[in-house]
Amino acid sequence: MGHLDPSGIRLFLLSCHTHTHYQFAVAYTKYLLYYNVYNYLRIMSTPVSVRIPDPLVDELDQVAKTTERSRSYHIQKALESYLEEQADLQISLDRLHDPTDPIVPLDEMKKLLDA
Repeated sequence: MGHLDPSGIRLFLLSCHTHTHYQFAVAYTKYLLYYNVYNYLRIMSTPVSVRIPDPLVDELDQVAKTTERSRSYHIQKALESYLEEQADLQISLDRLHDPTDPIVPLDEMKKLLDA
């Protein structure tokens, strides 16, 4: 399979002499892009096994069917969202316990927001 080289793609597209050649070149370029992204993601992922309650799997299957996306896609997105929220929570807790971080009283905050 070909390697996605932007300069090579540009030359390939510029060398097209007819509209049909150009359409083929665009289609082939899209294929190469898809192939390279797919393989990058496949290489960079690790299978993980988890136990999920049946009712939750049923909901997951319904969402996957409705959106025409895989279970893995939705599980990955949910995990990304959860981990981002946990990072935000940890930052909040760190700031809460940081004695050098000033505490602003509610009345003062309202004044600052109204200004």
